[in-house]
Amino acid sequence: MQAHLRQIERYSLNCPILLSSLDKDASSTSQLSLTKNLSAKGAYVSGTAQWSKRSELLASVYYEISLFARQQVESRFLIRFVAHPVRCDEGGFALEFSATDMILPLSMTCAMTPQEAEVAANIDFFWRL
Repeated sequence: MQAHLRQIERYSLNCPILLSSLDKDASSTSQLSLTKNLSAKGAYVSGTAQWSKRSELLASVYYEISLFARQQVESRFLIRFVAHPVRCDEGGFALEFSATDMILPLSMTCAMTPQEAEVAANIDFFWRL
């Protein structure tokens, strides 16, 4: 879709994103990448999609709110979406979100999948990119 036709504004955000298949018959592969831009309805992700357009994915976006970057206030979050790939090009691929599953502070690893918790434990690497 061309940018001038979008009704939802996209923001240039380089956030770590973990993609995992929700399809019962698919392999349990996960892909860790970075978003190039993000909106309430979708994201454009660096890299090559490992899934077809019909695939249903769990998209786990890791985000830091710098406004609350104080020790006593949680400022890093995992935002979990159900998504599917909609297009792919040489720069990356687009995801469309169909539902927001959950928003978790990164300190709540007990509510995360093992892959999400592993990324959360090493998240400082990404914020220095």
